[in-house]
Amino acid sequence: MKLRHLIPALAILSVSVPALRAADIYAIARESYNTGATNRYQFGNFDIDNPDTSGGSGNYVYTFNPLVPKNPTAMQSMTFNTTNSTMYLIYDFSQYRSIDTAGTLSGDLGATESVGYGMSFDDSGVLYGTDMSNMLNLNASTGATLSSSPISPGFVYSSFGGNMAWQGGNYYFADEFGHKLVTIGTNGLVTTIGAFTGTGYDNTKAHVLFLHLNQMYMLNGLNLFTVDLSNGALSKLGSITGVEGDNPSQGFSGATSLTPVPEPSTYALGAIGAGVLAWLGRRRGRRSA
Repeated sequence: MKLRHLIPALAILSVSVPALRAADIYAIARESYNTGATNRYQFGNFDIDNPDTSGGSGNYVYTFNPLVPKNPTAMQSMTFNTTNSTMYLIYDFSQYRSIDTAGTLSGDLGATESVGYGMSFDDSGVLYGTDMSNMLNLNASTGATLSSSPISPGFVYSSFGGNMAWQGGNYYFADEFGHKLVTIGTNGLVTTIGAFTGTGYDNTKAHVLFLHLNQMYMLNGLNLFTVDLSNGALSKLGSITGVEGDNPSQGFSGATSLTPVPEPSTYALGAIGAGVLAWLGRRRGRRSA
């Protein structure tokens, strides 16, 4: 290939860099215990990468931004399917629905058993969810149960939902009964990773797990932690502000990232292209001198 043919291709490599964007976490704030309240659930988001850091490490402040009017109907256990770039949740305890980034809900996509404790897609779009006693394989399009395995030993517990997240071949679950991190196999087998420990952790508050850029996080009430998947240890990042209600310390019933794993990047390829272009430019300059 002649040099004049190679340069345009390298130029493409050198500028093929993905645009940066805010790292929004979409979440459902649960604002009231009162089952008769009209404003119980609030869909919104917060930017996990750009908190107010003025309070110092462990005291960062993340602002929750409501995106739609409050909803009296239960919404919980959000999850993101990377294979079709769609968020899903459980609505009114048994309806499987999609929701977009503006907060627009689909209609009921099909009957589902209650998996309000948590549900999560794996990297290939396979969906599992759980209640107290069963691990269920769900149809990714309709939410219908394809198979079910009893949880053993014992059971798992969730206050509001959103306690399950997939990472690296495992379904992790924040068990609020034992105050511990566990994995749940597709056969229902529960394996304890370790008790939750860390400054600021409150075992009386709701637990919500979500994965962002291969890091596991947990919302505990209105506090945000990173989770060590080897032992359950928690490191407090800060707290969420902007959640209203008669008892805002209750927390969340679901959260998900649109980038649970890093997106493919061409930064390195672009740098290589730019470097080769510079080298070729110097060679051409010497030849013409």
